[in-house]
Order: sequence, then structure tokens, then C-alpha cells
Amino acid sequence: GDLAILGYGDLDIGPFTNPPLSTIRPPRRDIADTVVEQILHRFKDPDAPSVNIDPGIDLIRRSTT
Repeated sequence: GDLAILGYGDLDIGPFTNPPLSTIRPPRRDIADTVVEQILHRFKDPDAPSVNIDPGIDLIRRSTT
């Protein structure tokens, strides 16, 4: 059967592997900004309800998917 391999983080080496590795690219800056925002909010209001946040991802299709 077929096998699909997927990396995470869109490392620089991904396009140069054999075969080139498909990967998921997380929006690192957006995630970091949101984490800091939520920590500061929690300091101001420790009883605030939890928040679920979906930062989204990009799928970088190469040869392994």
C-alpha cells in the first residue's frame, strides 16, 4: 500500500530530502503573539474563562503526500 509522510515545522531541509518532504507550517509568530496576549490577560483577570484558539496551518505539498 501507499504511505504518506508529513513533517511539521517546514524545516529548511524539507525540500532537499529525497523525496522532498511535505510539511505543515504553523504560523509561529501568530502563535507567539497569541500566547503572550493570553498570558497578560490571565494576569489581569485570573478568573477569566479559557479560550480555544485555532491559529490555522499551511500544508506545504511536496513529494511525500
